[in-house]
Amino acid sequence: MLEGMTALVTGAGSGIGQEAARALSAAGASVFVTELPDRLERAEATAGELKAAGGSATPLPLDVRDVGSITACVDEVVRRGRLDILVNNAGANVRQPAFDVTEEAWDLVQSTNLRGVFFMAQAAGRAMRDQQPGGGSIINISSLAAIYGLPYALHYSTSKGAVIGMTRAMARE
Repeated sequence: MLEGMTALVTGAGSGIGQEAARALSAAGASVFVTELPDRLERAEATAGELKAAGGSATPLPLDVRDVGSITACVDEVVRRGRLDILVNNAGANVRQPAFDVTEEAWDLVQSTNLRGVFFMAQAAGRAMRDQQPGGGSIINISSLAAIYGLPYALHYSTSKGAVIGMTRAMARE
């Protein structure tokens, strides 16, 4: 179903990202699996699992809080062919009561879950627009916490709500 397509999955070393990478690989896509540079072994393990199952997978380091890292990652995928699918999944959460959220925790969650998602979608979207034939799919992962609010995770819920608004606006362009 996805033979000949290339997918990039952020935060693919565990959880939702790892499951997305498995599903895309099982459907025939070549998958680039990313993880923070200091956790790259998780992406390597996911890539190894996908290869052992007969898929094509490549681990790449990525810190979505760093636009330079985002650019390098997307450029590497494009250099190797093309980018058809982005699963924009990398995320962070620090569980704290709302009145105890520190500036550092707020900034970590927002820079990963919102800023990182935006700049990752922007870089991938530009690559998809500019390739021939053009086009692709960007899947931004949010959370029910955006709708219902997650206790002890106000900053997480806020970031995921913003991702929904951003995704809607981007889709309309």
